[in-house]
Amino acid sequence: MTSKAKLLIKGSFLSTISFVINIVVSFLLMPFIIITLGDRYYGLWVVVGSMIGYYWLADLGVGSAVERYISREIAVTDESRDDRINTVLNTGVLIFSLAGLLILVFTLIICLFLPFFVKNVAEISLFRSVFVVMGLSFALTFPLRAFSGLVRAFLRFDVFSVTEIVIILTRAVLIILVLKSRGGLVGLAVITLFMDLCSRGTHVYFAKKVFPSLKLDKRFIRKEDVKRLFSYGGFTYLSSIANQLRYNVDNLVIAGFMGLSWVTPYSIASRLVLYFRKFVGNLFEMTMPLFSQWEGISAFDHIKTNFLFLTKFNVYLATFISGMLLCVGKEFILRWMGPKYLDSYPILVVLILAFFIALLQQTSVSLLKGISKQKFCAGIDIAEGIINLLLSMFLVRKYGLLGVAWGTVIPSFFAQLIILPVYVCRQIKLNLWDYYLHLLGALLKAAGIILCGYWALKTFLYPSYLRIFGFGLIQAGLFTFIIFKIGFTEVERKLIIERVTRREK
Repeated sequence: MTSKAKLLIKGSFLSTISFVINIVVSFLLMPFIIITLGDRYYGLWVVVGSMIGYYWLADLGVGSAVERYISREIAVTDESRDDRINTVLNTGVLIFSLAGLLILVFTLIICLFLPFFVKNVAEISLFRSVFVVMGLSFALTFPLRAFSGLVRAFLRFDVFSVTEIVIILTRAVLIILVLKSRGGLVGLAVITLFMDLCSRGTHVYFAKKVFPSLKLDKRFIRKEDVKRLFSYGGFTYLSSIANQLRYNVDNLVIAGFMGLSWVTPYSIASRLVLYFRKFVGNLFEMTMPLFSQWEGISAFDHIKTNFLFLTKFNVYLATFISGMLLCVGKEFILRWMGPKYLDSYPILVVLILAFFIALLQQTSVSLLKGISKQKFCAGIDIAEGIINLLLSMFLVRKYGLLGVAWGTVIPSFFAQLIILPVYVCRQIKLNLWDYYLHLLGALLKAAGIILCGYWALKTFLYPSYLRIFGFGLIQAGLFTFIIFKIGFTEVERKLIIERVTRREK
């Protein structure tokens, strides 16, 4: 097995473990947090999180640019390679440090104007305290993002996964202790600050491990490299704005038009799909440095072949996860949160459709970013985000929470299933109809297996964690076995087995 394949397999495995632990811990904690805080204060916590989420815009797309250009330099080995990598890293650290300072200033400005936005006088002080601590967390950890990009460029996704597992478990213990001691929302914010510092600090440590030649020196900072990072990252930055509109604006719309208490049932549904979307997104994001490296050595045929294979794998994974959420969603909500929140299931069904559409194109997005075609991604994402916001504001008046959810689905359908495939196929010179047939064939196989499994096992389902877990485990086993037999060609099956079992010489 090649070293790159070995690192990706190891990273994927640990990422899956981290994902499962994150899901289990988060789902077990969420009822405890809601009951302890109450619907209104939990809604306030979600709204603060949504507002803080917009601080990611201070990245300006430089994070992806750092990862992209370091990945490219890794593939081209010569005597000056280390200096070029240090140049990208140091330039990124400088930009992120300035961004962190702006975040801190912006946080203080928002706190001054909070009385104009928060109507309940009793909540202003609490909102301000929570917002300051969360803003400080972003400001302090932002300069360290460049080191994270370096670790990812070296395909050390296993480092992120192991770090994430430790952070998840530690944070869970601290949350329980703090809330039981009545630390409230401020306590949750302090935990976030502490754990974010620990996480990013670990990335700095491993950056030095994977790249021993790492140096922080102002001589590596050059004006032309600042321009280069912004040139690439500018369009990724627009995509970040769009993603905030697509996935983070719903809670603000609901709070503004319906009130804080309504954020909680919507958050229950969105939380169920959020982690699965992040898991698939992170998994296929691992392929972005590979596409960059292949482009760096002009291996265009390799890009096309691997794009089709990864797309097929992408469809199988997205279909299985979405199908499982549909199958067990109602029973899980009933057992997880109780009958009071069962109205979240219709919202969940609509959101699953939106995120499923987006998940289908994860490979396409990674490919475009890897070959520096992020300009198109930015354009389509920003258009989808604006339409999502406008539709949600319009539909919430008549259809409430379901209207907000449909405001996410409609633009996603046209952007992700029509416009994006056309552009991607043109870039890699792939026939569009061949691509659609490739996509549809994989989708029908995966959906057919899940439907057959559901009808055969539906009587087994019951609002019990053991039954739900057992149903998912049986479905996963059947799905993996059958899809491996009928979902891949003989050549692909042999290649998968070879890469999994062959040891590096």
